[in-house]
Amino acid sequence: MSRQRSDMTPATTELRTLIQHHARDLSEQLQAHQRHSFPPSAEKTIRHFSPAEAAKLIGIHEGYLRQVAAEGRGVATTVTNGRRTYSVEDIQNLRIVLDQGARGDRRYLPHRIAGEHLQIITVMNFKGGSGKTTTSAHLSQYLALHGYRVLAIDLDPQASLSALFGTQPELDVGPNDTLYGAIRYDDQRRSISEVVRGTYIPNLHLIPAHLELMEFEHETPRALMTRAHGDMMFFGRIAQAIAEAQNLYDVVVIDCPPQLGYLTLSALSAATAVLIAHDLGLTCPAMDVNAACSGFMYAVRTAQGLLESGNKRILVVGAEHLSNWVDWTDRNVAVLLADGGGAAVLEYDPEVNDILSFSLGADGSGADLLTCEHEGFFTMEGREVFRRAVRVVVESSQQALERAGITADDLALVIPHQANIRIIQAVVDRLGIGMDRAVIALDRYGNTSSASIPLAFDVARNEGRIKTGDYALLTGFGAGMTWASSVVKWS
Repeated sequence: MSRQRSDMTPATTELRTLIQHHARDLSEQLQAHQRHSFPPSAEKTIRHFSPAEAAKLIGIHEGYLRQVAAEGRGVATTVTNGRRTYSVEDIQNLRIVLDQGARGDRRYLPHRIAGEHLQIITVMNFKGGSGKTTTSAHLSQYLALHGYRVLAIDLDPQASLSALFGTQPELDVGPNDTLYGAIRYDDQRRSISEVVRGTYIPNLHLIPAHLELMEFEHETPRALMTRAHGDMMFFGRIAQAIAEAQNLYDVVVIDCPPQLGYLTLSALSAATAVLIAHDLGLTCPAMDVNAACSGFMYAVRTAQGLLESGNKRILVVGAEHLSNWVDWTDRNVAVLLADGGGAAVLEYDPEVNDILSFSLGADGSGADLLTCEHEGFFTMEGREVFRRAVRVVVESSQQALERAGITADDLALVIPHQANIRIIQAVVDRLGIGMDRAVIALDRYGNTSSASIPLAFDVARNEGRIKTGDYALLTGFGAGMTWASSVVKWS
């Protein structure tokens, strides 16, 4: 009879013990080196700024800054080698003093005022590398140094952003001290205010990261399986946490993990939608869908799927504030783009389905045709946009009609995205539909991007142009490029 061989021989046991011993020694030496290089009493700082740099950050002339400093108005500057310098605290104090004496609409503290919403920026790069984190860090510093109140959230378990802002995760971050503490599913969840900490810039606060953030990735599948009615879905948890402190900040910058997991998806959803829900007094899940001018139709399709999975009623909003990024000397876009908003409530009815079909699409090869750079203006290659837009809108409209089982002759109305009148005319002509069946709101509202289809629908409804039982084609396209068409039956 053969004897079963043991998996652990004395030699193997001795080798493992030796490896464990060496690992402990190496860990202790690394920790000792870290304590020597970054003792618990050490704090990361930022250099002082010259008068020219300080004046540029505040938004005043250097001569006026020298006058204010000479008068001793609220700041005691540092003089080194005969030159005056300013700390970040000095610059902040100067902002406060200047803002108190400001005249008219001049503002030195660019904080949000009534009616302005919190801005949430998520930074992602699924290829890895340091570009994602350095972008988050530089953006947060830039905004804070220019007077905005910034909350930087480190969602990457590697915690590189935390380290850049002077927080060592191994030494300074304890259990439940990350955003995980504010979004977890059990009774140990904390308020977001309990995990926020300061940095070396007065206006810049940080929620650090640690390996415990991975617990959210592991717990979410279990939470989805055991979800009870009324439980906040994973994609709304970060937005819900941020809403608790939204009045304290102007901008939130989120450094996402380098993969598309539950944390990243939740960060992507933590944007405008949660603020609308908050202002309406709602505590339901909220999320953003960004597909430029096709956004409203993409959101309607998303809402349709959520209704079919058990939700009762969903508010879909398309809203844009494009005028901030319009170059008023560029007639290609200045005469078209406008601000606007429209909304619709979708309700589940097991016996009636008014949304008969959808056709969605996207083509990233056209991303450069209509763009808006950071702090820049919209630019557009009009002829190529026209050519592609007409083609994809006609194709997707034909697909939507076919899937609905009707023809263009059955349509009472076409409610198109109000891009420009030439595109609308070309589309209805190729579909064999007269312009008398097209809803035009462009002359009243301009091109309001994702808001244009709900605004045009509202025009048709108010004018009595759509009646019970009528078929309508909703169709549009947007930057990206994206497009969407749907056939609905009005009830």
